[in-house]
Amino acid sequence: MNTKLLGIMALVGAPFLCINTYLHVQNHGGQLVYHTTPLSGFLGILYISGWLCSIIGLRRLGATGADNFGRIISPLILSTLTLANSWNVYEMVLPDHNTLLYRLLDAFWPISNLVMIGVGIAVVRAGRLTGWKRFVPLACGCQ
Repeated sequence: MNTKLLGIMALVGAPFLCINTYLHVQNHGGQLVYHTTPLSGFLGILYISGWLCSIIGLRRLGATGADNFGRIISPLILSTLTLANSWNVYEMVLPDHNTLLYRLLDAFWPISNLVMIGVGIAVVRAGRLTGWKRFVPLACGCQ
């Protein structure tokens, strides 16, 4: 799969977080509550899969650089995203299943965002992408 196709898949997957939020976050007495359903798990899989495609594309471009930090951060973000996607599968099969594994896997959603900040820093430092493109991964981690 070439990098353009990976980029297209990333762009196709990106809106599913917004769609999922629109469908599954509800206001209960002034408090926003996320309701898990099999559909929310499926939409999460589409979103994280697109994110994975973007990271694979960045790796193929060598965007994170060849230093130690750049070489470590790529497999780290791929691992955290895979674990976050495992939670999506769990959510699809057993929504709102209150087990330790369910909660641990759920934690990889925000952990992935934190690690994405590291990916963004690695891309900026490496300087392999030029212009505004260099800062896009950093902005994605700060969502």
